[in-house]
Amino acid sequence: MLAISASDLEASSRQPPSELTQTAISYRVLAIKSLNSALSTGIHSPEDGNAMLATCYILLYQSIFIDEGLPEFLTFVRGCVLLPIHMDCKGLKFLFQNVLTEDEIEMTRPYLQSMPPIDLSSVDAACASLEAFAPLCKRELENMMREQTLEIVRKFYSSSGDGTKSPCRCSNTMLTHHLAYLAWLKGSITFSCTISQAEFMILIDPSNLVGKLILSHFVAMQTLQTPIIVDERSSRMALQFANGMVRWLDVLHANLEPSIRKYFAWPIKRAEELRGWFQRGRALAQT
Repeated sequence: MLAISASDLEASSRQPPSELTQTAISYRVLAIKSLNSALSTGIHSPEDGNAMLATCYILLYQSIFIDEGLPEFLTFVRGCVLLPIHMDCKGLKFLFQNVLTEDEIEMTRPYLQSMPPIDLSSVDAACASLEAFAPLCKRELENMMREQTLEIVRKFYSSSGDGTKSPCRCSNTMLTHHLAYLAWLKGSITFSCTISQAEFMILIDPSNLVGKLILSHFVAMQTLQTPIIVDERSSRMALQFANGMVRWLDVLHANLEPSIRKYFAWPIKRAEELRGWFQRGRALAQT
């Protein structure tokens, strides 16, 4: 809690980075060391497991304040899913047991009714970009993760309210936000948790250009849900999360070779669009 509090205070300040940055990282390192130590001894009670799970959630959310926080964000997504699975296997009750049940997700429907439709031209562009770099995916892991990301994006399409999926092409059809949210939530967790630890490390290896390409599209894909996220959470937290994704994209897109940069064109454009959205939002807030 001290770690994320320091990060939140730092993000809320309009001053240049201060000692709060170092404080936030120092407490984060201590929390990770304590979590690893606790995991090494095993889970022996609901209290132990839930304390570890709560720590994972806090560290996950703190990752959005860190420019190079994407690998750790995905690591803690894995923790937030795999820890409850392990606890369930041991017959231990865990926090947020219903977070991915149909009943729990159904509760989000009223909050999504007034949202504007997702821009289908952006979804089309995402699909086209993901399909374009398929020949670069030589490993089975790379092709699987690219296809999983593409499948999440394709689920953003729906026909005129009947829940069926349309082909990946331009359409004026209004998206059903509930279906899109469901696809994004479950798909994002699937992305992080259906591979082994060794495969996960290959995916997030900074020297793996195809892995970087997949991660770039995965993050940019999440920004398609920005209007929903803004409504689902408080606007301040939503802006922090979206800002974090833009920073992650900037890190992923730094120092790209010209020969590979063309495959990053859509995520780069998406980051620029979000920056414009932030600027318009700030301008409106000042009027």
